[in-house]
Amino acid sequence: MVQKKNSHYPLTPRTYFNLILSSIINSNSYLKLIPNLSTLSVFNIFILNIVLSSFIRFGFKIVEQQNVSLIFLSISQSLFMIPFALFWLVITGIFLHILAKILLGRGSFTETLKAIMLSTPPLLFIYIPYISSVALILLIYLLILTFKFYHQYSLAKAIVNIVLPGIVVLLFLTITGIIHLFFT
Repeated sequence: MVQKKNSHYPLTPRTYFNLILSSIINSNSYLKLIPNLSTLSVFNIFILNIVLSSFIRFGFKIVEQQNVSLIFLSISQSLFMIPFALFWLVITGIFLHILAKILLGRGSFTETLKAIMLSTPPLLFIYIPYISSVALILLIYLLILTFKFYHQYSLAKAIVNIVLPGIVVLLFLTITGIIHLFFT
């Protein structure tokens, strides 16, 4: 387990903004801030990232369609994203935690969930045209770093822990697509 410091700093707008900036600009400083966050702060960061990324997504739709009345739809859909994101968090967390334990990771299930939640700052940029690919790569990179931090294993194991499930899913989709192509 990761040793926890007794001093937690509160999640203020300034703290949140600093976390987002450090996750994008300097991942080493981001990793130094992680032990000072309480579990509640990490959860709040996750929810903020989900809601704000959803607002950004719908903001682009409103501008694109030049229809301000879509703001009410965007608010309701942004709020719907919270339970969906929590469901995704738990399912992904279970799968990645099992794999982390197979790879002899030392972190708890709670720390696995924290690692996933703390990798979400790039979600704020995932819907912005032309930089969404970079945001996705940054999200995967932060996920690898946070897993390495919380499970206290090598970078190679962290990469396997994060990339292997993606490869398995791609293989599954490829095989089912080929089967569907030849047998229908």
